[in-house]
Amino acid sequence: MEWGGGYLYTKIDEKILSKYDLIISIGKTINYGISLGIPCYCYDRFGGDGYLNLNNIEKSYEFNFSGRYLRKQKTGEEIYQDIIKNYKSSLKDINKLKKWAYENFCYEKMMKKTLEYIYNTKKIDIKKILQKYPTEIRRSSLFMNVVSEKTNVIKYLTKNLQETKDILIQQDDTINNLMIKLDQAMSDLQIYNNRLTKILNSKSWKITKPLRKLMKIFTKK
Repeated sequence: MEWGGGYLYTKIDEKILSKYDLIISIGKTINYGISLGIPCYCYDRFGGDGYLNLNNIEKSYEFNFSGRYLRKQKTGEEIYQDIIKNYKSSLKDINKLKKWAYENFCYEKMMKKTLEYIYNTKKIDIKKILQKYPTEIRRSSLFMNVVSEKTNVIKYLTKNLQETKDILIQQDDTINNLMIKLDQAMSDLQIYNNRLTKILNSKSWKITKPLRKLMKIFTKK
C-alpha cells in the first residue's frame, strides 16, 4: 500500500503502520516503524541504506533517515531483490532496534535525562546538552533554551536570596539595592515563564501531541 501518492495527504500513525510487515520510507516514518518493531527499508530519491540494522542505524539517524548517509542508488530490480532476499535477516535485530529506539526517541526519557543534566550542572551550556541528547534538537531547541534560561534565573534568585540573608545580618544599608536586583530577577523569571507558556500553547507543540502519545504507548509496552 502506498501512502501520500497523488497528493492525497494522510496522517501516518501507529494505527496505520501496525498493519504492515515492512515499511519502505524515510524521515519520521522510520522513527515510528523502528519504535513499533517493524522492519524498515530506508530509501528515496537520495538513495538509501536499505534495511536498517545495528550496523547502520546510528549513521542513518544522524542524517534523519533521509538516505543521504550512503547515497547508494539502486535500480528498481535491485531494490526488489534486496527487499525479498534480506527480509528474514532484517528480523534478526528487530528487538534490539526497538530497544535502541526507546533510548533515543522516547520524549519523556530524553527530557528527563536533559533536565537532570541541566540541574546537575553549575553552568548550563545548551550546546553541550543538545550534542549529548540530539533528539532534543529534533524536538524543540527553542523549548530547551527557555528551560535553561529559566533554570539560570532560578539559580540566580537562590543565590541572591542567600546573599540577602547574610547581608541583612551584617549591613542594613544594602537591603534596598538587593531588593531592586531581586525584583528585576523576579521580573525576568516572569518573562521566561511567559515564553515557556507560549511554546506549550503553540501550534507546533500541539501538532507533536500525537508523537508524544505514541511514545507513551511505546513506553507502556
